[in-house]
Amino acid sequence: MKIRHLAFAACALLAAATANAAERPFYFGFKAGLLDPDAGGHDNALNIGGTLGYLIFDEAQGSGAIEGDVTMSLVKGDKDGGGEWHANTVAVFFAYRTTGDVFLKLKGGVADQNISGTDKIPDGSTFAAGVGVGFRANRQSGVELEYTQFDDLKFVNIGFFSHF
Repeated sequence: MKIRHLAFAACALLAAATANAAERPFYFGFKAGLLDPDAGGHDNALNIGGTLGYLIFDEAQGSGAIEGDVTMSLVKGDKDGGGEWHANTVAVFFAYRTTGDVFLKLKGGVADQNISGTDKIPDGSTFAAGVGVGFRANRQSGVELEYTQFDDLKFVNIGFFSHF
């Protein structure tokens, strides 16, 4: 699936979302973390990225949102025997957060990974899922520590989000 298909899917999901979300349903975020490949002989890359989300529901038990994530390698990973590899990812997730100042996050969706510098990690679209824990500084913003599993990549990151 190409990036434009992911963008179309995100727009369709946002258009279909119900209107019972909070007064500020949109949020953005920034994240940075280590991208760990499943391929042997490849060191971690440092990826940075951004998130754009739309809150679908916000109830006493928790909240659900559609999130679009984009990351790119800031520091390429080394390969044994010389050379470097890097990855760019684009994903659309459904994300669920529990209530409270300290919360749990679960997410699942589709992702497209574009890998360069190696043939041991395939390009392409895949299912991706993640889990995280976060702290809300206030009702509108917070910090999250996440683990996301792509097909052949693991992304451990820390990020910030804020509603607008």
